[in-house]
Amino acid sequence: MGGGGSVELIPAAAEVLQSDRLRDVGETVIDPNSSKGTVSAIVTLAMPLKNALTKADTTYSVNLDLGALAVDKLALNQKLEANSLKIVADNQGYRVKGDVKIGGQPATLDYRKVNEGEADVRVAAVLDDAARTRLGVDLGSSISGAIPVKLTGKIAGGGGDNPANRFGVEADLTAARLHNPLPGGTNVAGEKTKMTFNVVQKAQGTRFEDIVIEGNGTSIKGALEIDDKNDLVNASFPTFSPSEGDKASLKAERGADGALKVTMRGDVFDGRGFIKSAMSGRDSTAKEKSKSIDLDIDAKLGALAGYYGEALRSVDLKLSRRSGAIKTFALNAKLGRDTPLIGDMRGRAQGREVMYVETNDAGAFFRFSDVYAKMNGGKMWLAVDPPSSDTSPQEGLLNVRDFTVKGEAALDRAVANAPNANPQGVAFSGMRAEFTRQAGVLRVKDGVLRGPTIGATIEGMIDYPVNQVKMSGTFVPLYGLNNMFGQIPIVGLFLGGGSNEGLIGITYEVVGTPGAPVLRVNPISAMAPGVFRKIFDFNTGKQNVPPDFSTPRQ
Repeated sequence: MGGGGSVELIPAAAEVLQSDRLRDVGETVIDPNSSKGTVSAIVTLAMPLKNALTKADTTYSVNLDLGALAVDKLALNQKLEANSLKIVADNQGYRVKGDVKIGGQPATLDYRKVNEGEADVRVAAVLDDAARTRLGVDLGSSISGAIPVKLTGKIAGGGGDNPANRFGVEADLTAARLHNPLPGGTNVAGEKTKMTFNVVQKAQGTRFEDIVIEGNGTSIKGALEIDDKNDLVNASFPTFSPSEGDKASLKAERGADGALKVTMRGDVFDGRGFIKSAMSGRDSTAKEKSKSIDLDIDAKLGALAGYYGEALRSVDLKLSRRSGAIKTFALNAKLGRDTPLIGDMRGRAQGREVMYVETNDAGAFFRFSDVYAKMNGGKMWLAVDPPSSDTSPQEGLLNVRDFTVKGEAALDRAVANAPNANPQGVAFSGMRAEFTRQAGVLRVKDGVLRGPTIGATIEGMIDYPVNQVKMSGTFVPLYGLNNMFGQIPIVGLFLGGGSNEGLIGITYEVVGTPGAPVLRVNPISAMAPGVFRKIFDFNTGKQNVPPDFSTPRQ
């Protein structure tokens, strides 16, 4: 017998589909307690007229047109919604097909279920960060942006002690960005990059197997596993090359104390993304903070490439983070012409520890870190508060001795008439600058340069999120003689020169990008001494900075 008609509410139709003879359809497709919408159905049912009916005696076919559908946990354990959806069912199984929303995300769905077997599913969608999280494929901050995804796989039935869903996934990362946290590198959105992997999903977690990410120099291959809270359990990437030329591997495993033990090995790695992150001290996003995990990092690399062709060689880095704060730090490497670069944690006067870095080639370090390209030589030490779990600014202090600035035309002109001027560059005997890092902005205060022919003051900021430099200060020609009068209290007070600024100066500003700053001077200011010079200040980047940072104990 057969029949057709329209039922106003899907729950009513679901009750019919869950009858004894139609339970194969109703058991999984539609739960009357978690569904709503309208249905138009044609049902054909054939059965013999006898008292004892068996399952084999009944044959049926069901054609459903569903409207304004909303069913909880129908596809990928997510709520399924559709304005129009077709379901066809018979004794062999059923098929669901149409344009839908899965967990609120638009997608096309083809879902086929064979009786007493697994369900085949095909889904095509464009997933943004929020959608991936809702669907349980949350890769944290390592990937961001919209990603077209094709998913093909099987969803386990109710049998077995530990049923597993298995999927093959193909994703187009052309419009996405990869953020590799250890150490970093970020692909440029718009590069053609593909990712494929297989997913095995169980109640206790999900394993991503046979991960392959390739395109435009990127080659990453391996596997990882996350638990039911989307926290990383382990990862193994024998090939970890986010940038062209990288030759490295990465492993991670959660220890008994809950910390993730990360081991990185390789011949060469592009560290420019990591450098920008470390230099800026940019605050983590709310998402990154919520997923902040304890880390123990052990990295050994033959070469870590930086900017301007500079690289750290024979890199040995060990670092630990607990509750969002750096607790231990040890760095050994070579820079420039085999000059040692060392880093560790040291105490300061107030009893707190700071991250400390020193080298005898400050120029190479500044080029490597894309801070300034025209410094040569110099003995440098740098101390800064370690990153913490809160948003408080990190205070720091930079000290460099005996260096030369070469190729800075405006500076060369400022000392052109000075006695004993060196045509090969402008020499400085020392530089000291206090700074703070917060929200991706590096602010400099009370910077002072001293040299035999010229001195300078400097203050301002480097805004890494917008890639902008704003610095200003005063050049003081013939620094030693000129500043002598400023040291006499009455003369210095009357003429308005500070103990570091001297009596006659040339104000300047530095603007542009961190990698290509432009120095501009105001020659008119050289005509006015002391307080009158302030009239001609560029007034770029002025700010207030917390109290003095104490020099670390050496």
